[in-house]
Amino acid sequence: MKQFILDSLKDEVDTITISFTNGDKITFFQIYETYSDQENIIDLVELKTDYRHLVNIEQIAHIRLNV
Repeated sequence: MKQFILDSLKDEVDTITISFTNGDKITFFQIYETYSDQENIIDLVELKTDYRHLVNIEQIAHIRLNV
């Protein structure tokens, strides 16, 4: 799943909307940090903000690619 996120956001034109297991839904446009030493963690930047989110891959319920 982490690789799908990396592949989806490398274009810098596409965005992804992630639905989390707690019901939150956030759209991201940029990868801030990948943390290669942490398999389930990725730092993403929220669309239309400067907010960074440290995302635990295990807490993702659904990913939608917005092209």
